[in-house]
Amino acid sequence: MTGALLQLLIIALGILMIVGGPRAVGWTVSAIFAPIQWLLRIAIGIAVLALLAVFFLPEMTRHLTSLASGNIQETILGAIAQKSPVNDAPQEVLLSKYPPLGQQDAFNYDPESLAETLDYPENIAVKKLACLATVYVMLERGRGNHSAMIDGTFYRLGVGAINPGYVANRSSEIDGDLLKGSLDSGNPIVLQGVNNQNGLVHFVLAVGYKQQKNGSLEVLINDPWRGTRISLPFESGHLTDRQLGLSINKMRAITN
Repeated sequence: MTGALLQLLIIALGILMIVGGPRAVGWTVSAIFAPIQWLLRIAIGIAVLALLAVFFLPEMTRHLTSLASGNIQETILGAIAQKSPVNDAPQEVLLSKYPPLGQQDAFNYDPESLAETLDYPENIAVKKLACLATVYVMLERGRGNHSAMIDGTFYRLGVGAINPGYVANRSSEIDGDLLKGSLDSGNPIVLQGVNNQNGLVHFVLAVGYKQQKNGSLEVLINDPWRGTRISLPFESGHLTDRQLGLSINKMRAITN
């Protein structure tokens, strides 16, 4: 069959040679073999692409994936950096459940007449002496005993303030780290100072602090004398109340 086709092809080429000459034969051959050439080119192109896919595509995919992941990560981190401002806010702690009370306010006493009662041997009104007792009442109210008053439980004539049992009896030098640590854990600190003008001892209750990024520290205290909460700077191991002339440099921790 193949031989017959080949004979017919040769005869046809011979006729074209006689009729049209060599040029006609060339055109005919080109027309016959042109599709075969295109098919060969396509086959070779497919083979080359297949080789690239087998040997190079996995490595290229790995590099592209790595590059894309890096770009995405950089984009996310950049967005976070732009949208997250630097936190320059001070560190603040406030134990607000411990209320400031005034030792000079008769309504904080039971009976109210106790505020004006002269204590001995100083022969001075109790309201001038009851700063520590007032601090104890602040602690009691902060612990949930909201009916606590300056009375015989926390102040006794001739004796002074009565420790509720959970405050250290002796004072130690103020340690800034211990002070902050106690407040961070939710425990206030009893602070002791001396009036630089008359030498009288005064007690306050530390209930918080504010520390700036530069390290400067202010302590929030409930002052019985004023009956309010104030902020005093902590410098060189002590607090200074210039208005009252106080230098506060000792502390009494809450023991339980």
